[in-house]
Amino acid sequence: DQTILWHHRLRHLIIQVIKDIQLNNMVSGLPKEWFSTIDFCEGCLLGKMSQHPFQFSTANAAIIVIVPSDIYGPFPTKSITGSQYFIFIDNYSHFTIITFLKPKDQAFQAFKNYIKSTENITQRSIQLLQPDGGCEYCSSAFKGLGQPQGICHHISTSHTQQNRVAQRKNGSLLNVA
Repeated sequence: DQTILWHHRLRHLIIQVIKDIQLNNMVSGLPKEWFSTIDFCEGCLLGKMSQHPFQFSTANAAIIVIVPSDIYGPFPTKSITGSQYFIFIDNYSHFTIITFLKPKDQAFQAFKNYIKSTENITQRSIQLLQPDGGCEYCSSAFKGLGQPQGICHHISTSHTQQNRVAQRKNGSLLNVA
């Protein structure tokens, strides 16, 4: 297929750009017929990936049972209220409650508020907090959470996809913003 051949030759340009090149006679030897669309290009897909594929588990916990967390920030510019960070997402539904923080040490209080609000809404208990390896999650307050609340605290290994849900959500939120 001429479309796929020229898509590869022109370093995976999108079809609209190839059509513009064709209309403006910018490449010699480019066929004059119109190009069709490309449904799937493995090279384009691999080129857009931020990391190599990871083996996904087919087992999903119910809503709010597992809560990954990754504090994002500091933002280059503070918000109107002086916040520089945000956190929290549910692993199963990907329902997100964004909590803005001024300093990172407000993370524990924000998590306690998150527990109250989500447990009131869903009538379920959080069983596992899975944060990244940030020092704000290593405080004695977070470590002591297991006794009264019954929440397991499992810190993800740095630079892995163990906390990919929170990291992807942070990236999506920044793209939208």
